[in-house]
Amino acid sequence: IDVAVRDGEEIIKLESFGSRLLQFKQNTLYTIAVAGGEEYLDGTYRNMGITHPYAVTKTEFGIFWVNDKGAYLYNGEKAPLNLIDGKIGLKEWSDWITVNAITGYIPKEKKFIVINNSDNAWATTGETTDTDMYIFNVLTQSWNQGVNVVGFQTSDGTNLDAVSNIVNYID
Repeated sequence: IDVAVRDGEEIIKLESFGSRLLQFKQNTLYTIAVAGGEEYLDGTYRNMGITHPYAVTKTEFGIFWVNDKGAYLYNGEKAPLNLIDGKIGLKEWSDWITVNAITGYIPKEKKFIVINNSDNAWATTGETTDTDMYIFNVLTQSWNQGVNVVGFQTSDGTNLDAVSNIVNYID
């Protein structure tokens, strides 16, 4: 199915949930119904696009993703819900998040993870008060900040600061 061809945006990621295909472009999210041998454009959501393919995570609750305007959850039944509304100010969020933000999910704890900059997750050699992670608890519907918890520094003081994506090990 052709969706918004020649709109000036490139497709960043495709993801599926239930009978929906989500097409993430730079500024726009398109949802496409694909059930029963019929495909049609189900929804167009402006300002809900992404700039990094790992800004999207699939969970049992739906599809979770972030951009500079919020942290969203799409469950396939209604429009995406912005999880920062009423909890984190838009200016605070947009000042913190970067185009290299990535997301993850901890199934046992039912928590979404947002790392604001996967290219420079560990930018300092000592303690810092800079928030490098936000964690959303699905059960309590609350956000927590993580300070200086992402990245790795070797014993000789070398910072290994880039993060590719978040992986959950089953062991």
